[in-house]
Amino acid sequence: MGPEPDPPQSASELRFRLLGGWKLESFIALPLSASSLSRPSYPMTKNVQGMILYTSDGYMSAQLYIPGQPPFKPEEASEAQWAEAGKRYVAYCGPYYIAEDGGKVILKDGFRLSNRPDILNDIQIRAWRFEEDGTLLVLGNDEPVEVKVSWSSGRMFA
Repeated sequence: MGPEPDPPQSASELRFRLLGGWKLESFIALPLSASSLSRPSYPMTKNVQGMILYTSDGYMSAQLYIPGQPPFKPEEASEAQWAEAGKRYVAYCGPYYIAEDGGKVILKDGFRLSNRPDILNDIQIRAWRFEEDGTLLVLGNDEPVEVKVSWSSGRMFA
């Protein structure tokens, strides 16, 4: 791979580079402390699948799913089957905002709709960077642990 492309220097440049669909590559929580007892964790297992979309008119949508639940017919499903399905899926969507502040380009995702009530109507500032010649988007958050979600561009699912 060649050298990393320069990071977007303006809101319009970041918006252009975000556009489209990104396939989930990894979802990992990294402790901020350097303790030898601190290990990375996988909030939705190592097998999680997902995608995130950024549209040109300022909206985003993300879907994350843990595969492996046996199929069921909705009209015949038990409460336990529906509960398991809910535990295996996270979805949110809403507007995204890009602004420039003191020479820094800031990305915020708005959660207008979500199946998780704890983030409904929230706006979260995203740490972001591009890797692998711009084909890998790494998003993070402001939590006590660094949560890195890596998304690759190109074909969604093979």
